[in-house]
Amino acid sequence: MINEERVKELYEIAIYDNGKKKKSGQMGMYYRSDYISKEMIKSIFTGTLAFLLCATLWIFYDMENILASINSLDVIAIAISTVCKYAVFMVIYEIITYIIYYRRYTRGRKELKEYCSHLKRVNKLYEREDKIKNSK
Repeated sequence: MINEERVKELYEIAIYDNGKKKKSGQMGMYYRSDYISKEMIKSIFTGTLAFLLCATLWIFYDMENILASINSLDVIAIAISTVCKYAVFMVIYEIITYIIYYRRYTRGRKELKEYCSHLKRVNKLYEREDKIKNSK
């Protein structure tokens, strides 16, 4: 006879294995601070690339004005302004990265705990079934 409770638990485990395992599997391998730090380090590179792309697009967009005033440009002021804009951009980018990956980690750990609880329930059901078979 089919044990409906065990089938439900195995169904939940299969759903996790097919979809959520890749995303929340990393959460079980890292502490929160390590996981978030790893993602923030990666975001330094992607944020720098995004800033460079935006700066390049702005230069191409404003090329006419730049070429018109090329002789009167204050290079030091432009460099300082660019560095300040980069710093502000990266601080905002890192704060957003922290918030996103903190939430992902929290959600992933919750899913991982639910998965473990389903595994424990299935294990108890198998143990109970084995006890019943051995007692006969």
